[in-house]
Amino acid sequence: MPNNNDIFFKENQDWWGQGDDNSYAFLRHVVNPVRFAYFNRIIREKFFKEDVPQTLLDVGCGGGFLSEEFAKIGFDVTGIDPSPVLLKAAREHAAENSLVIRYLDGYGENLPLVDNCFDFVACCDVLEHVNDLERVICEISRVMKPRGVFFYDTINRTFKSYLLAIKIAQEWKFTAWEQPGSHAWNKFVKPENLIEILRNNGLIRAS
Repeated sequence: MPNNNDIFFKENQDWWGQGDDNSYAFLRHVVNPVRFAYFNRIIREKFFKEDVPQTLLDVGCGGGFLSEEFAKIGFDVTGIDPSPVLLKAAREHAAENSLVIRYLDGYGENLPLVDNCFDFVACCDVLEHVNDLERVICEISRVMKPRGVFFYDTINRTFKSYLLAIKIAQEWKFTAWEQPGSHAWNKFVKPENLIEILRNNGLIRAS
């Protein structure tokens, strides 16, 4: 089954909903806090600059889960996503919580941003959805400042990920919590392939 990115453009998605039946609840309450805590720890240990505003781009920001966490700790955050539905949810929730976040409409393959303008770029739950992985990484490299830092989270293409992310999460009706077509196993990213692309675009540097 191919992944169906059109599901992210459908109206009436309860991105910030509180109910247990909300399809984004696991992402919001379990996955996002864990990875943000890791990103924040790395920043504090290695890259924190006191009294210096730092910029972050959230590629494929969706409804703004990760963008809001970075904004809360003082980052100048820009989120970009191609779905007007998710951007509307992100803007409304940020406004309700008095968070200043710039949200833009756009695809990772063609970021509408100038070169060398972000200290950090985050891209989570996105690389396994894009049409051109190499182009997205190239664009991320382009908009990052020299010595910038790239945070990402994606899904490895293994039998375990096929069982968990495809069969259990999408296809088995007694266990599924995602819509069919949310992910396609053949678009999951092998680490060795991603490492090669990162290196070719200057995002892995000699220490």
